[in-house]
Amino acid sequence: MIDMTHAKDQVSVADGQITLYRRDDVKDPTWQCRIRVKGHRGYIRRTTGQKDLAKAE
Repeated sequence: MIDMTHAKDQVSVADGQITLYRRDDVKDPTWQCRIRVKGHRGYIRRTTGQKDLAKAE
């Protein structure tokens, strides 16, 4: 389980395979993503570089 203590505004997309979230511990939050990939242990985490949820999706 990943510690998502600083995550807020979580949104699941792609049948729950991708979770978009913003961190509350940064000054200018952008949408981050946590991706579950079949055959890969754990998650892949990346930034979307977007502040707008529609663009992040």
